[in-house]
Formats: sequence, structure tokens, C-alpha cells
Amino acid sequence: MNVKLTYCDFPRGEISPVASKSLSNRALVIDALTGHACKLNNLSESDDTQTLVALLDKLNSTDKIIELNAGPAGTVMRFLATYCCLTGKEIILTGSERMQQRPMGVLVNSLVSLGAKIEYLSRPGFAPLKIYPSHIKGGKVSLPAGISSQFISSILLCAPYFANGIEVELTGNIVSSSYIHLTIQVMKEFGVDVQWKNNTLCVNPGKYLAHEYTIEGDWSSASYYFAWAALSENALIGLKGVSLLSNQGDRAIVKAAEKFGVKTISTNTGILLEKKGSSRVVKFDMDFTECPDIAQTVAVICAGSQVKEANLTGLETLSLKETDRILALKTELERFEVINKVEQGNLLSFDASGFKIYKGLIHTYDDHRMAMSFAPLVQKTGELIIQNRDVVNKSYINYWQDLKSLGCMAENIDI
Repeated sequence: MNVKLTYCDFPRGEISPVASKSLSNRALVIDALTGHACKLNNLSESDDTQTLVALLDKLNSTDKIIELNAGPAGTVMRFLATYCCLTGKEIILTGSERMQQRPMGVLVNSLVSLGAKIEYLSRPGFAPLKIYPSHIKGGKVSLPAGISSQFISSILLCAPYFANGIEVELTGNIVSSSYIHLTIQVMKEFGVDVQWKNNTLCVNPGKYLAHEYTIEGDWSSASYYFAWAALSENALIGLKGVSLLSNQGDRAIVKAAEKFGVKTISTNTGILLEKKGSSRVVKFDMDFTECPDIAQTVAVICAGSQVKEANLTGLETLSLKETDRILALKTELERFEVINKVEQGNLLSFDASGFKIYKGLIHTYDDHRMAMSFAPLVQKTGELIIQNRDVVNKSYINYWQDLKSLGCMAENIDI
């Protein structure tokens, strides 16, 4: 089922974006390590988080071999890979077809060097994995930091329960370090200190202190409303539970959207987005090394705003996500006659000055962020059809419903 969107003259209202999936998944691993002694409030309702909840529960099974399927969820796959090594159980860890194409070798090699026993059941370096009972001694390990911060976070979260703790040396350029800082923030919330000096992270052996913890609003999900505001002539959108003091890297959308006329105001309950009148941006440059999950959203803002020269860098990890996001962006933007100048490795450069109205189908490639980031373009086209409306369930189940509350029409269609 697809969804047909219709232009909204003045998006306005107040909504509560979903709780942070990133914080929820980190807190769930910590809770599991405490023997589920924590009280976690406002957990994300996303598919990814609910998958992690179900799989952690499944680990209570008395089956000789427990099979866990993370589906398309990267954080679930990577976080469980380390956690399963501590359970003393024999586990098969697998995922969707796309997840089995995403790299696991760096994490597996590091865990094996720390004492884990892991076997590849198909291609070396990729899921599915078979994890055997083992003793994780910990100690020193070297991790290339240019592939995925999820590998680093996975090891850090479990490090207090390694016999000797951990000393992780990060090599190469660090990508998405904001997510590493987010991991450290949550660990500290539960009483574990992480020392980060130069390129070395250290965690002493110990235990988490179980307590009540409330998950804050998700800046990745909030970012789409900045796009709705930026691409509208006028908008007034309140976002409850989202804080300008958050450590989430996707908070960078505030400064990006400001260039397109979106004013962000802190309120007692969250933030308020205000847009009055049109704005003109000729050239736009942004490095997404610390916030790759908003790259699609910002690219769409640039396209709909007819930016003549948009240069998006720091995209190293995008080709390894739910889909090749750089290629997907390039392909879908071309439907609006956006001229792509460069599309490679970590860079996407394009000219949107010749933006043309297109009211047809936007392909989402089984990627929730493609659906949610392209939806606001209806403010420039009048109508737009987004493929596979339910793909947003991965991170934001109520996205289409929340749009309706702002006055945006979203009608289910089957074409």
C-alpha cells in the first residue's frame, strides 16, 4: 500500500515525535545486563526497538540453540552480537537479506580477539553468525572507526562485563562519533564511566546500577518537520519532548534549516518551528560525518528550495544502510530534474536550480528515511505518492497520522 500526499497551505499544530530509537536500544542492552532490573519509560515504538525487546526476551528460552532474527535492524544486529557472547548460550544470529549484506567482520574479529567464539554460517564477514558460549576476557583491541560507530557502541555497552574491561584504540577517521558520545552518555546514566583520551576508549570491569530511566524524544524523527517547515511558505509546528540541549547528533538540523528560514524556539514542553515567507539559498555546504541520518532530509530541502550548488559530504556510511542511500537519493532527485554533478564515496553534489514538478511515485527502497524525507516535497509539487507507506514503521509508526494532525493530507492508495 502506498500513500498519496496533498499540499498543505499552512502546516501547524503540536505533535510528539517518537522516543529516540538510539537511546532506547542502548538502554535495553544495559537493562538486560542488569537482569532487567531497570524501569525504562517512553521506549520507542519503532519496529527496531520492538524487535530488540522481543529478541532479548527470546534469549530466556531453554532451547539448546536459540535463533534470533534482527530483520533489517543494524543496531539490533550489532548490539546483540556482543551481548550474546555474554549469555553462555549457543545462538544463531541472522537478519534480513539486506542485513546479511551489511558488514559484520570488524566487530566479529574484535570480539574473537577478546575471547569470543563466533562462526560465520555463510559468507565470511557477514551474518548469519553462530555464537558459542565463551569467556570474554576483554583487554586491548583495535577497531577501524570509519565503517560504523555501531561496532564501537556494541563493545562499549557490554565492556563492564568483560573480565578485564576494555581498552579500544580507534584507527582511521571516526564516523558518527556523536553516536559514540550518546552511548557513553547512557552508560554514565547507569553508573559506568568511560574514559576517552585521544583515540583510546577505556572501560573498567564492573556493573551497571539499575534505576528508572526516561527516553527523550528522537531528533532523527524531529528532523522531518524541519523539512516540512523549510519547504512551506508558512509553518508553525510544535514538537513536544525534544530538547535543544540533547546530545543527539541529528540536532544539527536546527542550524541547517535556519538557512532556509526556519526559526527554532525552545519551549517548556519542547521546541517550536516557525517559518514566515520564502527564502533563497544559492549555495549550501554541509558535512554529515556526525549526523548521517539527516543527510536525505537536508538533500530534499536543498532540492525543493532550488539550491543551485549543494555539496553534501561525510556520507561514508550511507551506502551501507538499509539501502545505498547515496544512489537512492541520486535516482529519486533526478525525477525532479535535479542535476547530480558528483555521486561517490562520501560526497553528493547537485544543482537543483532547474527543479521541476513531479507528482508521481517516489521509490523508497525499503528505507524508512527515504519515505519520510521525501514526503515534504509535496509542498513544492502539490501532490506526491510515496511507495510502501508501512516502511516508516521501522522508526516512526505514527508518521502519516502525525502529518494529518498538522493539516497535511495523506491518503492510502494501491497502485
